[in-house]
Amino acid sequence: MSFRPTVLAARRGHELRWRGRLILPGLLDGEHYFTLKPVGSGTLFTQGETFSGLLVGLVGSTTFEKVEQGMKAMNKALRQRAETDTG
Repeated sequence: MSFRPTVLAARRGHELRWRGRLILPGLLDGEHYFTLKPVGSGTLFTQGETFSGLLVGLVGSTTFEKVEQGMKAMNKALRQRAETDTG
């Protein structure tokens, strides 16, 4: 799926957040975020997405499950890279 998101926040080393929309505002909107937070000698990475709009109930759980699976796969790959990359 291709879309043209609107960047809502871009704070280097802290947060990246954007909103994507399907056709019209309020039809099916998704706000996605990445946050970074220092924890001890490491960094806590968090990502998530919130969907809203008239079509949320009609899209079906399968679509949202695929989104979640994609985020989990990205998190796993990022963790593997971060833990093995010596810079």
